[in-house]
Formats: sequence, structure tokens, C-alpha cells
Amino acid sequence: MNQTGIRSSLLPEEFVSLLAEHNHSTVDEIYAMFSSCAQCHQDAVYPVVVLEGESWLGNSVAGKLRLALYGLCEQCAAVPDVIQIINRKLFEELRTPK
Repeated sequence: MNQTGIRSSLLPEEFVSLLAEHNHSTVDEIYAMFSSCAQCHQDAVYPVVVLEGESWLGNSVAGKLRLALYGLCEQCAAVPDVIQIINRKLFEELRTPK
């Protein structure tokens, strides 16, 4: 189970700053994560923030919260179940040892 939020506007700057700090990256790098559509790579309109259900419910290693950030364009956001499809792929990749 994943908790997903879609905003039709930019994410609040304070939230992006916290994500950058948590990810040991810059604010610009966080914005870049959702600047293009995860499905078709066009310019994104919607930033998507996903918290993996197991992490959110406290069933993960202490201090680890699985979080995904990506963008969706208007056309791809209208595709039924696109968020579930992308989330499944993202979190399967995170679980697969390399």
C-alpha cells in the first residue's frame, strides 16, 4: 500500500527544503526529480509524492522512510491507474538487490 498525493501546484518550499535535507541533496535537485513526466518524459505539470506503505506504517528499518518523487504531465495523469503502475515499478526496483 502506498500513500500518494498529487498537487496541481508546486510543492511548498519548506517541504522541498526538508526533502533536500533528508536526501542530502540540493533544492534544485529535488525540483529536478519531478520536472519531467515519469511516464513519457515530457514537462510535468503535477508533482507526485509517494510514501511506501510499509515505511509509513513503521514496518521498515528505523530511520528509513521509502519515498518517491516524480512528475506527471497532464496527459499521463489522466491515464487510469498510472500512479499505481509507476509506484509498483519504482518500489520493485528499490527492493531488487543490484
